Amino acid sequence: MSLFCCGTSGESDYNDYMEFDQHVVPHVMQNTNWDCGLASAAMVLRGMNVDISLDDLAKQCAVESVWTIDLCFLLRTYVQDFTYYTSYFGSRKEYQDDHFYQDGFDQDEIRVNRLFSIAKSSSIHVFA
Repeated sequence: MSLFCCGTSGESDYNDYMEFDQHVVPHVMQNTNWDCGLASAAMVLRGMNVDISLDDLAKQCAVESVWTIDLCFLLRTYVQDFTYYTSYFGSRKEYQDDHFYQDGFDQDEIRVNRLFSIAKSSSIHVFA
């Protein structure tokens, strides 16, 4: 199962996903300006009938500067098999000046690169 999969546009793609119109994904609102990824993860998990709250996920996430690879490790706790598609392995230096990341970028960079390096051994499928 691919939780972070983006398809191409076209009628064939639409037909491939017709069966999903019966799947209800509950909406989860963010609590803060930094937990959009956690809210998205909560929606995915609730859509898979996992009883989880945004507060529960926030307690499990050690940082506020959440990167997608952090979400992968969080989701791995609940979902045995999924694939994360990305355009880049590791942290991106251009984010160091982004207001959201700049205060803790050096620590984020170490954590993010480490998580990418252990993803495969942690049964997290990452493809670029």
